[in-house]
Amino acid sequence: MAALGVRARGSGLSAADVYRALGAERSVVRGWFMRGTLYLVPARDAGWLRELLAPRLLRRSERRYRELGLGPDELALGERVITDSLANGPLARDELAARMTEAGLRSSGQVPFHLVHRSALLGTACFGPVREDGSATHVLAKDWLPDAGGPSGADAVGVLLRRYLAAHGPATVADFATWSGLGLPEVRSAGRRSDQPHHGGGRTGTWSVAP
Repeated sequence: MAALGVRARGSGLSAADVYRALGAERSVVRGWFMRGTLYLVPARDAGWLRELLAPRLLRRSERRYRELGLGPDELALGERVITDSLANGPLARDELAARMTEAGLRSSGQVPFHLVHRSALLGTACFGPVREDGSATHVLAKDWLPDAGGPSGADAVGVLLRRYLAAHGPATVADFATWSGLGLPEVRSAGRRSDQPHHGGGRTGTWSVAP
């Protein structure tokens, strides 16, 4: 589905081009970014985007972990199982679930998903190549992604804001806060530091791309 989305928004691209970028070229990676939604992003941006967005997503997940019976010990064990298993190469989620079962973790229902999701938000794992049968795999982020780098803090919000406006602007403060999944205070602070023209205030003030 991600490949189809890129093809619909691009020009002269085939599904094979997208899968090659996800696999052999490693230039694009799929992950949980804005609002915790799956996005395709340039691999060079995955690190700073995760550092910006993951803390809020992890906090939002804490209640679900408790509902699934995943306390600190289970979460730590799940992280170790994923790290050790992926050290030998890409694995699909069901293969990771089998390793979790072997380690004594309950791996039914949504447990494997949330453990893999948490590992990605922590920066341990990420999506890897797509197999010929179309199944997604996971790999160790340190072995797959470029070295971490890029903006941080308010600068990172500002970069994300400029890219959002280039695609969707003009937009309100609340538009960007909703799309990114960031809180309004953080968004307003970044907006004041950015070089984007800003009109009005509060939730309904608008930004547009700087000329």
